[in-house]
Amino acid sequence: MFTGWRRRLLDSGYAFGMVRWLGLACLLLVSAAGVAEQGCDAGVAALRMRQGELQRVKVEEMTSEVSPALRPLISGMKEALAGAVDAGVRCAPAGEHAAAMQARLVKLLDANQPGKPFTPSSGPAATASDGVYGTDLHVAVSAPANAPQMRAVVVSFGIECGDDSMLLLYEPTAAGWRLALRWQSPEYAEISGAFGGFFQFVVIPGSPWKIAVAHGTDWCTSRWSGFEIDVLTAGMKAASPRVVWHQRHGFVIESDPRMMARPDGFELRLDVGTIEGDQLVRKGVFRYRVSGDTVERVQPIAVDGRGFVDEWLQAPWSESRRWSVAEGAATLQKVHEAFANGRKDASVTYTYGPVRACSVKGQYEVEMDREPGGPEFFAIKEEPSGYLLANVGTTADERCSGRDLMPVK
Repeated sequence: MFTGWRRRLLDSGYAFGMVRWLGLACLLLVSAAGVAEQGCDAGVAALRMRQGELQRVKVEEMTSEVSPALRPLISGMKEALAGAVDAGVRCAPAGEHAAAMQARLVKLLDANQPGKPFTPSSGPAATASDGVYGTDLHVAVSAPANAPQMRAVVVSFGIECGDDSMLLLYEPTAAGWRLALRWQSPEYAEISGAFGGFFQFVVIPGSPWKIAVAHGTDWCTSRWSGFEIDVLTAGMKAASPRVVWHQRHGFVIESDPRMMARPDGFELRLDVGTIEGDQLVRKGVFRYRVSGDTVERVQPIAVDGRGFVDEWLQAPWSESRRWSVAEGAATLQKVHEAFANGRKDASVTYTYGPVRACSVKGQYEVEMDREPGGPEFFAIKEEPSGYLLANVGTTADERCSGRDLMPVK
C-alpha cells in the first residue's frame, strides 16, 4: 500500500511525464509538417537559379538562332522546372481537382504573371539582360476529357519570339500522384525547335493509353509556320515516352488551332496555306484514326469541296490515293505527280475558278486555272465523311453548269 504522500508524488511524476511526452509528440508533428512543407518546394531554389542563368545571357532581339552557350541552360531550365513541378504535385492530396492543383503550382512557382520582371536570385542584378529566356513562367493543369482521373500539367517559359512548353502527365496511385509521362523538346539550335506557338493534347483511351500532342514552331518574322503532332505512350521511364507516330505539316498563324478527341482518335483544325495567290489561307482539317500503333489520316480533310481539291493536290500520294476513286487511281496519280513537278517551277501560278454542282446528285466540279497551262476541272463525289476525287479534265463537264457555289470574295 502506498501512503498518501507517496501516491501524490507518483501521480505528479506521471502527470509530468505525460505532459513532457505530449509536448515532444506535438514538436515531432510540427517538425514533420515542416519537413513535408519543405519537401513540397524542393527544386524551387534550383529553378530560380536556372532562371537567373538564362536571364544573364544577353540575346539580340529577333534572333532565331540559339547559341551553343544558351542551349544547355535551356535544358537545365527544363530539368529544374520539371523537378519543381513534380515535388509540388507529389504533395497534392489524392483526387485533388485540377483547379486546386493549378493554384498550388502557380503559388509555388510564382507563375502566370505575364509582364512581371524577373530578378535573378543570385549574382549582380545589374548583369541581368532584357532578354525573355526563362521569363513569363506559365502553368496550366487539367483533367483530360478521356481520362479525368489523370492530371495533365503544361508548363512553359519565354524564349526569343515565343515560348517553350512541356507536358507532365500524372496518374493516381495508392501512394499518391505518379509521373507517367514527360514530353519536352530536345536541345535545339534554332527557336523553331521549341515546342511553342501553340501546345495542345488529347488522351486516347485504351490499353495501353496513348496521348496525341500537337505544337507549333516558333519563328520571328513570318506567320507562315509549321506544326508537329506526336502520338506517345508511356515508356520504361517517364521522361522517355515511346513515340508511336510523328507528323509535320505547314500552317498559318491566323486563328487559334483547336484539337479535340474523337471516339477512334483525334482531330486538329487550324489555318493552312492554299496553292493559289488570291486566297492564301483556308481552314484545314487533320483527323486521325488510332488503332494500336497504326495512325491513319481519315476524312474529312477540308471543310468544303475546293479545300478538298487543294489538300488532295498538296498531300503525299500515299494519302491522296485513299481519297480517289479506285478505278481511276493510275490516271489520277499522274495528275498528282504532274502537279508536284509543276510546284517546283516558281513561274507557274494557280488560281481557283468556280465550284459548280452537277446534275448527278452529290457530284461537283472544281475549276483550277494554271498559268501557263490553262484550266483544269476536278470532278469530286460527296461521301458521308468528305469527298472522293473522280476525274480531272481540261474541259468543263456540261452536266455541271449551275451557279458558282463558292465565288471568290
